[in-house]
Amino acid sequence: MNQAFVANRLFRDLPTSVLTAIPIREKEYAPGSVIFGEGELGATLMLVGRGRVQISKSGRQGQQESLATIERDDFFGEFAMIDHGPRSACATALEPSLVGEIDQKTFNQLMQSAPDTLLKNFLGVVVERLRDTNSRFIEQLLQSERLSLLGTMVSSIIHDFKNPMSAILSSADYLGNHASSDTTRRLTEIIRASATRMVDMTEELLDFARGTINLRPTPTSTRRLLELLDQEILQRIRDSGARVEVGSDDVGPLLLDERRIVRCLMNIVKNANEAVGSEGTIRIEMRDADPNLAISIEDDGPGVPEAIRGRMFEPFVTHGKKGGTGLGMAISKATMDAHGGKIWLESESKRGAIFHLLVPKKPVSANP
Repeated sequence: MNQAFVANRLFRDLPTSVLTAIPIREKEYAPGSVIFGEGELGATLMLVGRGRVQISKSGRQGQQESLATIERDDFFGEFAMIDHGPRSACATALEPSLVGEIDQKTFNQLMQSAPDTLLKNFLGVVVERLRDTNSRFIEQLLQSERLSLLGTMVSSIIHDFKNPMSAILSSADYLGNHASSDTTRRLTEIIRASATRMVDMTEELLDFARGTINLRPTPTSTRRLLELLDQEILQRIRDSGARVEVGSDDVGPLLLDERRIVRCLMNIVKNANEAVGSEGTIRIEMRDADPNLAISIEDDGPGVPEAIRGRMFEPFVTHGKKGGTGLGMAISKATMDAHGGKIWLESESKRGAIFHLLVPKKPVSANP
């Protein structure tokens, strides 16, 4: 047996002599790869030797709703092993993962070798997950109510915002067109850009609450994305004393919703800045991964707490922020999903965090 699976919860307290004889079919999965889909037939048990796996079901408007995150040294797919029925949920790799598969024959051999220990381990996890499912069900109900309330509130805010924002934008345009100095024109451009960003952010929040993302793809480039990111947040971080390192390939033409992608990156960079403070380092890389743009944002902070690591992209999940809403990373994931991309976290305690993003150079909805 591969040593990556020896410490699995299923094998706790099993003799080494029993484990060495276990045949396990191994497979590597890239981030975002579907290990099995909801409704597929299956009668095998899956072991996580490396990485993390998300268990989800189809929910609002066909979107996958997260049920659980299976960490390294844990297992999943246990119901299919019991009843041989269709898979009750979808399993997706959240990061590069090594998964081992045990079939019914091997499971039966294990039961014969150590029936009491294996049954105790297996049933213990099943009962634990049933309890967690009950808690998650209540949590999801509350979350849906909060999202519904959020949508109602934001819709009202947008309605009230439109008239004053229109007045600000039209006044800024008039001043810019009749400005007598470069300074005035520059300041009016800042007013116009800031007001437009406020409207965009509010509409983005409304779209998220409704579960729909309406993209407005425009031609752009990595250079343009980095310029906007620099204007929005990177220069302020440098001014605070933290280091910002940027590396970028010449990826070629991109067709993206530029504003949403930049705000997605801003959310991650802002979190990284809060993690490293004024003395740490943030590194941003953009490289070609045809047909995708690959982006990584790394910091040398304390890492993401294990308690929220598996729920990082769920709504209302936050840690250590007095004024945090817990929506920034959830909206970032929604933006990536709308583009047909992927986002995942690589983090260990006291070893910083790396957010990886794969963005199609051309959105799925824009393909012919």
